Amino acid sequence: MKKKQKRFQHTGIPIAAYIILIIVIISISTLIKPPIVVGQTPRLDAEDEVNHTCAHQIPSSIEKIINSPTFERMRWGILIKNLSSDQILYSRDAQKYFIPASTTKILTTAAAWQKLGKDFRIRTSIHQGDEGNFYLVGRGDPSFNNAQLTVLAQKLQQRGIRSINKLIVDDSYFQGEYIDSSWQWEDIQADYGAPVNSLMVNENTGVLTLSPTKIGEKLNITWS
Repeated sequence: MKKKQKRFQHTGIPIAAYIILIIVIISISTLIKPPIVVGQTPRLDAEDEVNHTCAHQIPSSIEKIINSPTFERMRWGILIKNLSSDQILYSRDAQKYFIPASTTKILTTAAAWQKLGKDFRIRTSIHQGDEGNFYLVGRGDPSFNNAQLTVLAQKLQQRGIRSINKLIVDDSYFQGEYIDSSWQWEDIQADYGAPVNSLMVNENTGVLTLSPTKIGEKLNITWS
């Protein structure tokens, strides 16, 4: 026996009612917002706003914040100077060493944005020398990787270059020590603690596998 198929007919009214109900629920959900999480830094009163603080009031205004119970376990290093002179407006442990946290990247990014502009791009270029030698010149691009290196090789091929006698890497754009003396030794052992230079490839990291062979024989060394 064939089963009878049930047929449902809609007049349109229930569907419209469902749509209206959904819209109402969405509207209510957008109006009900979770409470905003407020940071632990105490809010300043209107009369204590930085824009209305005179130079001689800066020390007391800062001390009011950093001496609060919220920050009793904190350590502060502060130096405020006048940009147009050598006048020091406030100083607190300014000459002491601190181990910077990752939040320092925010200040570094802001300084680079202001100094270089948002449209600035770091160039990694390749130059042809004598006797078939080529120079790969880096200028500190932290995102340079195998894919971009392949693009450079393809551009050389488009110019009719089929062979390179010697590829010379130039990472002299950055001067000074690659590893800062204040780094912790356990960070240097990790991949994120790779030294910084002006020609980094794949974030200056790579996987090197040492495989044992027979006793007294050399290890097998393979790169990823």
